[in-house]
Amino acid sequence: LHADSGGGLPTGGAGALDVVFLDSERPHYAGGWPELRRVLRKGGLLVVDNATSHPLELAPLVALVQADDEFVSCLVPVSNGEFLATRSA
Repeated sequence: LHADSGGGLPTGGAGALDVVFLDSERPHYAGGWPELRRVLRKGGLLVVDNATSHPLELAPLVALVQADDEFVSCLVPVSNGEFLATRSA
């Protein structure tokens, strides 16, 4: 499934998605965290592009993810950087 972030995340049940890759309107990511969290299945992966090239724009989302006990995250410093978070199974 490929969707434009302007239309929001696809509607689906809780845990409907295995992987979510974000690469668009970074300032809106934190506002979408409740929905991202809801649709990402346990064991699922969140990948956020441009994590080292735009750290200030991603900081609100990163803070939310890191504060959530159900997620483990890391920063992969390749190219523009990838912020990865997986939901504990």
